[in-house]
Amino acid sequence: MLILISNADVYAPHHLGMMHVLVAGGHIAYIGQEKPQLDPLLNVDHVDAAGARLIPGFIDAHAHVTGGGGVQNISRSTYLLVFTAF
Repeated sequence: MLILISNADVYAPHHLGMMHVLVAGGHIAYIGQEKPQLDPLLNVDHVDAAGARLIPGFIDAHAHVTGGGGVQNISRSTYLLVFTAF
Protein backbone atom coordinates (compact mmCIF):
# COMPACT_ATOMS: atom_id res chain seq x y z
CA MET A 1 0.00 0.00 0.00
CA LEU A 2 1.18 3.50 -0.82
CA ILE A 3 0.30 6.59 1.19
CA LEU A 4 1.21 10.05 -0.05
CA ILE A 5 1.09 12.70 2.67
CA SER A 6 1.17 16.18 1.15
CA ASN A 7 1.62 19.64 2.67
CA ALA A 8 3.17 18.41 5.92
CA ASP A 9 5.48 20.48 8.13
CA VAL A 10 8.19 17.80 8.48
CA TYR A 11 10.74 17.35 11.27
CA ALA A 12 13.14 14.44 10.57
CA PRO A 13 14.68 15.13 13.14
CA HIS A 14 15.49 18.73 12.11
CA HIS A 15 12.90 21.05 10.66
CA LEU A 16 12.70 20.42 6.89
CA GLY A 17 9.70 22.65 6.20
CA MET A 18 6.69 21.88 4.04
CA MET A 19 7.22 18.52 2.34
CA HIS A 20 5.55 15.57 0.66
CA VAL A 21 6.10 12.16 2.26
CA LEU A 22 5.55 8.85 0.47
CA VAL A 23 5.07 5.77 2.63
CA ALA A 24 5.39 2.38 0.93
CA GLY A 25 4.74 -0.83 2.82
CA GLY A 26 5.00 0.94 6.17
CA HIS A 27 8.39 2.50 5.36
CA ILE A 28 9.26 6.04 4.30
CA ALA A 29 10.19 5.88 0.62
CA TYR A 30 10.45 9.61 -0.14
CA ILE A 31 10.58 13.01 1.56
CA GLY A 32 10.81 16.05 -0.69
CA GLN A 33 9.47 19.42 -1.73
CA GLU A 34 8.34 18.12 -5.12
CA LYS A 35 5.30 15.85 -5.24
CA PRO A 36 6.50 12.47 -6.57
CA GLN A 37 5.21 11.41 -9.98
CA LEU A 38 3.36 8.14 -9.41
CA ASP A 39 1.76 5.84 -11.95
CA PRO A 40 -2.00 6.49 -11.93
CA LEU A 41 -2.58 2.72 -11.89
CA LEU A 42 -1.04 2.47 -8.42
CA ASN A 43 -3.41 2.30 -5.47
CA VAL A 44 -2.29 5.44 -3.60
CA ASP A 45 -4.08 6.88 -0.58
CA HIS A 46 -3.69 10.67 -0.60
CA VAL A 47 -3.63 12.57 2.69
CA ASP A 48 -3.52 16.38 2.84
CA ALA A 49 -1.79 17.28 6.10
CA ALA A 50 -2.87 20.93 5.62
CA GLY A 51 0.30 22.21 7.28
CA ALA A 52 0.15 19.87 10.26
CA ARG A 53 3.44 18.87 11.87
CA LEU A 54 4.73 15.44 10.82
CA ILE A 55 7.54 13.71 12.69
CA PRO A 56 8.30 10.46 10.80
CA GLY A 57 9.24 7.55 13.02
CA PHE A 58 8.15 9.26 16.24
CA ILE A 59 6.35 6.90 18.57
CA ASP A 60 5.13 8.05 21.97
CA ALA A 61 5.96 5.11 24.20
CA HIS A 62 5.29 7.11 27.36
CA ALA A 63 3.01 5.28 29.81
CA HIS A 64 2.20 5.31 33.53
CA VAL A 65 1.81 1.63 34.26
CA THR A 66 1.52 2.08 38.04
CA GLY A 67 -0.32 5.39 38.06
CA GLY A 68 0.68 9.02 38.43
CA GLY A 69 1.71 11.16 41.36
CA GLY A 70 5.47 10.87 41.24
CA VAL A 71 7.87 9.38 43.77
CA GLN A 72 7.09 11.95 46.47
CA ASN A 73 4.02 10.03 47.56
CA ILE A 74 4.51 6.48 46.34
CA SER A 75 1.79 5.07 48.61
CA ARG A 76 -0.87 7.15 46.86
CA SER A 77 0.50 6.90 43.33
CA THR A 78 0.56 3.11 42.95
CA TYR A 79 -2.15 0.51 42.97
CA LEU A 80 -2.25 -2.54 45.18
CA LEU A 81 -1.72 -5.60 43.01
CA VAL A 82 -3.17 -8.84 44.35
CA PHE A 83 -2.13 -12.06 42.67
CA THR A 84 -4.30 -15.11 43.14
CA ALA A 85 -4.08 -18.69 41.97
CA PHE A 86 -6.73 -19.92 39.53
